[in-house]
Amino acid sequence: MDDISIGLLKGIKKSFSSGVEDSKTINDLLKKLDDKKADYEDAQKYAIEVGELLSKSFEENIDSASLPNGKMYYNIAKKVVDPELKEGFEKVSDYSTKVQKILNEDAKIGLKVQSPTFNQARSNGIVRRLADAESYDDVSWILKDPVVNFNQSVVDDTIKVNAEAHYKVGMHPKITRKVAGNACDWCMNLAGTYEYPDNVPDEVYHRHRDCRCIVTYNPGNGKAVQDVHSKKWFESEDKVETLGTQNVDYMGMPKKITFNSGDGDMKTVKVYKADGAQNIYIQNYDKQTRSMVAYLDDVINKKNKYGQIDNIIVLNNNRLKGIAAYRHDDNSLFISKELIDPNKFAKIVDPSVFPARSVTDVLDHELGGHKRHWDAVKRYKADNKIDDLNDAKMQIESSMRKHVVNQMRSDPLYINKTVSVNAERSFYAKKSLNELIADANILVERNELSDNELNRLVKEVINYDGKSK
Repeated sequence: MDDISIGLLKGIKKSFSSGVEDSKTINDLLKKLDDKKADYEDAQKYAIEVGELLSKSFEENIDSASLPNGKMYYNIAKKVVDPELKEGFEKVSDYSTKVQKILNEDAKIGLKVQSPTFNQARSNGIVRRLADAESYDDVSWILKDPVVNFNQSVVDDTIKVNAEAHYKVGMHPKITRKVAGNACDWCMNLAGTYEYPDNVPDEVYHRHRDCRCIVTYNPGNGKAVQDVHSKKWFESEDKVETLGTQNVDYMGMPKKITFNSGDGDMKTVKVYKADGAQNIYIQNYDKQTRSMVAYLDDVINKKNKYGQIDNIIVLNNNRLKGIAAYRHDDNSLFISKELIDPNKFAKIVDPSVFPARSVTDVLDHELGGHKRHWDAVKRYKADNKIDDLNDAKMQIESSMRKHVVNQMRSDPLYINKTVSVNAERSFYAKKSLNELIADANILVERNELSDNELNRLVKEVINYDGKSK
């Protein structure tokens, strides 16, 4: 197998070297680099050309007939594929870092250019996938477009490490992902502007097969915004086109908020005031966030369905670590941006635990349930001159609590059957009616609450009108 590996590698290297030397695209791009006119768009073209030439070299020199038993054994793949992926990496990394140096000089950024590291784990994955297949013919595709993708990712990694370097010295880089061509839903959803590092999801740098999305990099020097592919500098972000429209920088000045996440830890995250909504704050401005902001502004602010909400914070679900939350201390709603997407909603909200089936149900839970519940408790406390908020809460809930306890004596699964598993868990763990009231309100809004007396008692509590009970 060693002799086979050596022969295959020699043939691949010869084909690749000849392809690079004869490529008009490569030669034109290298000249542009020498003239210091290259940009990240050129780096992407260079990466694609290198990837395609490398893929062609694999195809010309490897087939099932040249392999023992028609199989690409691990030792062969490791000795043949891994070195050539590294050779392609070196070429693209060298081009990309030289592009970054040109951009830094043009922007008068006196920082050393950072180089990306070879993605050994990804290379190992390709090798393993080749070796695991019983027949090379079944998996030969992985040395085609994935090799091009591998080289493109080197350009993205160059952007990432240099944004990190700029951030560490006090600059405020912004990364914008822009779709290209007939983009898929996944790419469309990622399009938007993100401030580095807290608000940049890892997926911004990811590429799927045939992906040609554009990334815009703002080094945050207070002078200009730069499109890393076109190398054009603009006075502000509003000159950079995204999704075919003029994309204004909606982020504004950052504001730090602290909240108790769903995993029980206190979290602090930077958010930005959304454009046109005085009380909505966002982590980033991707497609899902824009849709969620529009929906919340319409339902909460314009239609005023739930009364005044002082702060509406739209977070990534992986930061919130929960579905949504209402904080009565400062009248704030926290909500996962992904809930606006029905497919993502179905993955986040377990229908066997929660009665919510849509983002509207979530608002009916958090605001129609929790907010109105706490507003009623506070009114009751003031009307009855009660010193402690929890005492007022126990009093206003007393009739409902009595009814629930009586029903549970005859049927221990009463809360589970009538309201939800979520309400049942909360009651048993904390003896609290909060989740029961909030989940029951969803069912009330949908005319699905089967217990008429509980229906009446829920309305009585959350609609408390200011009279002593």
